[in-house]
Amino acid sequence: MVILVCCLPFAGMSQGKLPSDRDYAQKPLWIKMMETESVNFNEALKAYDLYWQNHELPEEEGDRYTGRSEPKTKLSKKEMKALREAADMRFQIKRFLNWKIMNEPYVKENGNIMTADEKLKYYQQHQQ
Repeated sequence: MVILVCCLPFAGMSQGKLPSDRDYAQKPLWIKMMETESVNFNEALKAYDLYWQNHELPEEEGDRYTGRSEPKTKLSKKEMKALREAADMRFQIKRFLNWKIMNEPYVKENGNIMTADEKLKYYQQHQQ
């Protein structure tokens, strides 16, 4: 569901129009951005930061642990859906933070990320 919501605004990006700050704040567009090869690194960071200024980060899995002594309660479909969505969002956050770390060394001055060929050339130049 989250990914479907993210795909629609990017249909217009192919014409060169970036989403507004309001779009970034309302929708997790950073998920789709990290999957886009020609994304601007700085724009993706901006989208991530603006989104989380207006949304609460999901709890980590360990944060919900209450101990073995409590009886298990049956969750409603709505509660199960919320747990699945929170788990998916935690996964997306971890993916984004890893994407950020992996791409940070390859960001050009204009914010674009080097292509695979450019990364190879960069690596070969710095091996000598």
